[in-house]
Amino acid sequence: MKALIPILVSVVVFLSALPARAAETDKTPQENENQAEELVRKLGNPTFREREAASRELAKLGLGATKAIEEGRKNPDPEIRARCERLYPMIRTLELKRRIEELAADNEVPIANTLPLAATYEKICGIDENARKFYIELCKSQLQLLDAAVSDPEAMGEAYFDFTNELGKRGTGNVTEGAAMFLIGASEEIAPSIDEANRMQKRGDYQPLIGVLSQPRYQLEMIDANNGRCFRKLLFAWAKRNSDPRTMKVLLYYIQTQAPYLQSDPDTTAFVMDLAVSTSAQALPFQKGDAMVAVACISGNDQISYIEKKLLKDETTLLPEVAFDLDGPTKIRVETRVCDYALAICVKLSGQSFDDYGFDILGSRSDMFNNWEYAGFTKDETRKAAFKKYEEWRKANPIKQD
Repeated sequence: MKALIPILVSVVVFLSALPARAAETDKTPQENENQAEELVRKLGNPTFREREAASRELAKLGLGATKAIEEGRKNPDPEIRARCERLYPMIRTLELKRRIEELAADNEVPIANTLPLAATYEKICGIDENARKFYIELCKSQLQLLDAAVSDPEAMGEAYFDFTNELGKRGTGNVTEGAAMFLIGASEEIAPSIDEANRMQKRGDYQPLIGVLSQPRYQLEMIDANNGRCFRKLLFAWAKRNSDPRTMKVLLYYIQTQAPYLQSDPDTTAFVMDLAVSTSAQALPFQKGDAMVAVACISGNDQISYIEKKLLKDETTLLPEVAFDLDGPTKIRVETRVCDYALAICVKLSGQSFDDYGFDILGSRSDMFNNWEYAGFTKDETRKAAFKKYEEWRKANPIKQD
């Protein structure tokens, strides 16, 4: 389960003594390649000292030894194969570092297909200047982790939970660690192995990575003016792949609490809108209700038409008839439907009064708006009258997007 951890540690320790590029030499590339082939043959030398010396020289050659080491991994001599297997991740990391340098030095170098999970990242975050800078930062900081995930997805399935558990328990962390784990978890190629590992361990819907959102460093990153959008995009892509109820509950609560900073953000709006529309009110009533609250918290009146189209006609019950205690001995029994809270959202976004629409609780307790279950009606006649009133108001007040 933890097989990747010692591998990553050994690579990092070894590479700390090596430059990102091979040492400068007056030899031609062909001469370096010939030397590397000779050194690979010496890896099978009967003398241990000779074998060790050849390994060190190959490491010094760096990228110039790439082809010879790749061929050595297929050599019939088990000693040569084993030593080339140990050298390969180190040489590969040097190559990846070289690619990072190229990306950083030349804005014309494309991201896709150059570094681990580049295509997935580009699909999620795009290729604008900020997205490019954040990807370079991500690769510089988490290169071994990303490459290990791509090189051995099955091993990552088990190790993923070790990394995410450790990240959540630590209490503080490098922002790129969380972003890297979101990117790995959002990958269509890697995520199935994570799902399988989760199933085999009988963890149910447990997703420890969501715990990073309780850490101030990550909360600040989500609303950061430069990297925040990329971080949010990675988070939302991961969440869609891991849409268990507990994950969504924490994430939706976080979005609601950070609403002033996420107001009308197109990515957050799209995420909560999609969740509010796609979640089944019958299977997950509280998740659908919480998603609708998030929609109300971050949307402007430009979203009214979309809410009307997707939610205002949905009469599915969110919460059956429940008694609520208000001030004094009075109890009000209301039933809340999807369309009821959708109506309340539209009323709020359009600047109208809940009291004018006969909401039995919201009419006198508008401060309870974020409690979607309070948007119900005691009588169906009151509900019908409210929707008729809104229909008449809408005809008289077209919105710019209509």
